[in-house]
Amino acid sequence: MKSVVSKASCYTQDRLGIAYRVCEIVQTINGDDFSYAFQPNYDVIDLIPQGVFEGIQGLDLSLRKPVYYREGIPLSLPNASHRETESVWRRSFLP
Repeated sequence: MKSVVSKASCYTQDRLGIAYRVCEIVQTINGDDFSYAFQPNYDVIDLIPQGVFEGIQGLDLSLRKPVYYREGIPLSLPNASHRETESVWRRSFLP
């Protein structure tokens, strides 16, 4: 069966509207199975002002792993509205 791979970036935004790309997400779908690989951008995360970024739900970023894997658990962005989520994904695929 053919795998389908999609890539996107996750952003956070400060009060001035500056967007920070905090993570790249790679989704792989293989039939009914799916997995995600999260690649945090620690160089950016370390520069974000205090109180702007609260982490990524389900990932312990204090471990500073280069990649975190999640299999069979759907991806959700609990702190984003549908409009914000759509905007993040749309921005991620712009050339």
